[in-house]
Amino acid sequence: MGWFPGYAINLETGERLNMAFGENSWMLTEKGRDMVWNPTSNMYTNQGGILFGGQQYIYVFGHNNDDPAHQVRYDAGALMHTKLAKTSSTTPLDPDKRDIFQDAMWASIPLVTPGHSLLESEVHVRLRVKRAYAKNYSTTNASDSASSTTTPVQLNHNRPMYTFSLSDLRVTLNDHDAAKNALDLINVVPNPYYAFSEYEKNQLFTTIKITNLPEVATVKIYTLNGALVRTFKKDDPKHHWIGI
Repeated sequence: MGWFPGYAINLETGERLNMAFGENSWMLTEKGRDMVWNPTSNMYTNQGGILFGGQQYIYVFGHNNDDPAHQVRYDAGALMHTKLAKTSSTTPLDPDKRDIFQDAMWASIPLVTPGHSLLESEVHVRLRVKRAYAKNYSTTNASDSASSTTTPVQLNHNRPMYTFSLSDLRVTLNDHDAAKNALDLINVVPNPYYAFSEYEKNQLFTTIKITNLPEVATVKIYTLNGALVRTFKKDDPKHHWIGI
């Protein structure tokens, strides 16, 4: 059993997964024979030979079922250790290796960044794969009143199917409190205006923007002492630009 400073979690099930790492025992200068996961930052030898940090590969194993011939739930690698330790002539090692590695989900060749040391920081790797939803989960039973039996019925051709309702999200009309609260969403940007905004194309433009207006609205602009400066009407779903 070796040592590895990390863990793997299945994002779909939340369970911890078994892991393993390998070493190249021929690479003594790359720490390849000490039973510790400690890759280097060396990619190649001076002659162009492959080092890959001592070839200390990381393997993450899936949990497909509880068949002892395959990976079981997380057991700190105990089953793998047992299978890989079988070296007798009556129990060849190769079939056990295949049983182990056929459940490998991910494999990686880690390297230390040049100029840095191992374990000086934490690393989070998130691997997500886009895949189709599994079929054969939407079958339900339908009753036959004539024969008092139930027969399987495949809904949506036995593909995933979900139902939902928008009854709580329907539009309400004549709700004065909601209309009043919606006024709080209306803003003038930028505010305050310092003779420049990002909406202006050049120095000849003086422009602000009123956001979150309803589709139909009448806007009146006043001075601080209450004098009406401008009135304009809006009748479109877009934001409104105002030259000042």
